[in-house]
Amino acid sequence: MKKVILCLLLPIYCIGQKDYSNYEIEGKKLYWRKVFENVSMSADSLQKMVKRQILTKGLKLQNEEQGLVQARFEDYTIYQSVGFVKMPLVFNAGVTVQFKEGKYRVELSEMLITYGNSKSPQDASFMKTDSTFRTRNDVLKIMSERNEEFIGIFKLKSGEKKDW
Repeated sequence: MKKVILCLLLPIYCIGQKDYSNYEIEGKKLYWRKVFENVSMSADSLQKMVKRQILTKGLKLQNEEQGLVQARFEDYTIYQSVGFVKMPLVFNAGVTVQFKEGKYRVELSEMLITYGNSKSPQDASFMKTDSTFRTRNDVLKIMSERNEEFIGIFKLKSGEKKDW
């Protein structure tokens, strides 16, 4: 009987796993960093594609050099789950994308969430005063949702047309 209950609960446990592994704390600052690999493209081709993609997502380009793109999320709307409702929040952050042959690294810094009249640095929401991550379930869920959203924004979409 114990095995049957365990087998029934295991899928729920696995679905509930939260991934916030792309967040890092340096000093007292919170960063989101991820390396995306695409071995079949040169650094220049990757830079052109990523630049085009982030501009279509509403980011504001600030600087571009060989192997580097700097942009900003300015008043970007994200949605936060609150119970069964998704609440709109305004998100601002600095974005740095570095390119090498076959891969690129995205870094978000200075993350700020605005809800109504309240502005909250994402560091304060996710970090304790001793510069470690908060471990409350609701905080980990939010971090996991933001992680998935950021991956969706910065992961290159395939330009291939599928046969339909």
